[in-house]
Amino acid sequence: MGARWGRRRTRRGGLRLSEAQLALMAASLVCSAVVVYVCWKQLPPLPWTSSVPPRRVSVLLWWEPFGGRHRAKRPPPDCRLRFNISGCRLLTDRAASGEAQAVLFHHRDLVKGPPDWPPPWGVHVRPAEEQQVLIDDEEKAAEALALAASGPRPLGQRWVWMNFESPTHSPGLQSLARNLFNWTLSYRVDSDILVPYGYLYPRTHPSEQPAGLVPPLARKQGLVAWVVSNWDERQAR
Repeated sequence: MGARWGRRRTRRGGLRLSEAQLALMAASLVCSAVVVYVCWKQLPPLPWTSSVPPRRVSVLLWWEPFGGRHRAKRPPPDCRLRFNISGCRLLTDRAASGEAQAVLFHHRDLVKGPPDWPPPWGVHVRPAEEQQVLIDDEEKAAEALALAASGPRPLGQRWVWMNFESPTHSPGLQSLARNLFNWTLSYRVDSDILVPYGYLYPRTHPSEQPAGLVPPLARKQGLVAWVVSNWDERQAR
């Protein structure tokens, strides 16, 4: 009896693929190669193979800290030259709010004057029942008003609340909207972005001290020193 269609027996009794099966296998391999090639072309380039440099992170200062709302804006410093940070740029032009990945709001300037938020990003129409703020609690009313006035923001943009003052010198803390800011930036260790006033380093020799420091620390007998400003006994500091 002859072998089944598609297979031929060799002299040693093994199986050999027919020409039809070989053609089908070759066609399937070609199709697979074409599919892989097309899919590979559609994939984004790998970071280490792309010749295009990554986009710099843009940080917009909505106000210059302690600069006031009406003071003329100075050119922002260069991140590379001033802070030795690459891939970042500081902006003060509010027209660039749509391209900024983060917007910094200084608290002292934020609470002075009427609300001043970035314009709503895109079309957003609030229904009538949402526009009516009927809240008896003053804190919740201020929060709802801030959320309503700010409007939507670009996708992925982070709003950062920035403060360097003590609670005594930070008015309007109770009226801040809880869901308005994404991150906090302050001297507190529990902030999302920690910016301390300075650091303490141990001295290599007890007699060493900065030049011109009065009184000389070498003649002091105490073991503890406390440096504080704007202190209030009601604060847990």
